[in-house]
Amino acid sequence: MPAVRERFGGRIGYASIPLDDVDWELFDIIASDGGYRDATNAAAFPQSLAAAVGQGKPYAATEFGCCTFRGAADVAGSGEPVKYDERGRPTELTADLERDEEGQARYIVDLLRDYEAGGVEAAFVYTFANRHLPTTADPRHDYDLAARGIVRVLPDGSWTPKAAFHALAEYGRSRTKTPD
Repeated sequence: MPAVRERFGGRIGYASIPLDDVDWELFDIIASDGGYRDATNAAAFPQSLAAAVGQGKPYAATEFGCCTFRGAADVAGSGEPVKYDERGRPTELTADLERDEEGQARYIVDLLRDYEAGGVEAAFVYTFANRHLPTTADPRHDYDLAARGIVRVLPDGSWTPKAAFHALAEYGRSRTKTPD
């Protein structure tokens, strides 16, 4: 770290995953993908967030969000319910899923409110688009249901906003101060 500080005058951070064992004393900013709240950690989430924020340094949640299926908020930190082939292409959904864009939007905005109330300095939604999980008219292959993207990727590669896109934009607008 001394070599980095010798060449760089700004604040230094590291974006960790929950399994990393990081000595945060070395960094100016604490950043972690540990910002997922789901059924397994909802009760302890406020205390975990307070412990992360309460270390005397700016804290950033570098990844949070959930998929677009009903019940996704309860398994937000889990893997996508998709089977992939040997080349990494989706081949089928591993569960019967029902679209719930409002649930995805609500989860994102609720977490942003929790982060704001808890003193989180920055939060990064995961993700804008999951291009590898496009939507289709066939419900058995509508991979967007298993996508965390706030936009729906169409078969031609273009995209269209989901409810979460609009909710995130509105949340941001509601916190933007306009000059007097």
